Amino acid sequence: MLQIARELNMKRVPSAFQIRYGGCKGMIAKDPTIRGDKLITRTSMEKFESTHEGIEVMNYSKPCKTMKLFKPYILECSNLLR
Repeated sequence: MLQIARELNMKRVPSAFQIRYGGCKGMIAKDPTIRGDKLITRTSMEKFESTHEGIEVMNYSKPCKTMKLFKPYILECSNLLR
């Protein structure tokens, strides 16, 4: 993840990337249980066979700019605490 962010000259490392890699496409995220730089894909990400080895970043996670609180949900949560 860090290598991808550096290659794209990003100031921060996003928590997830939407990628295309060879014949695979989907979302990738850092797994803290895996050491080193490994890209592990699920079979559901495999769309077709390809010898292409470059990673294409289609999109990435970004911080939320605005957030609204859903009042009925907050009231329900506060009722549960009583």
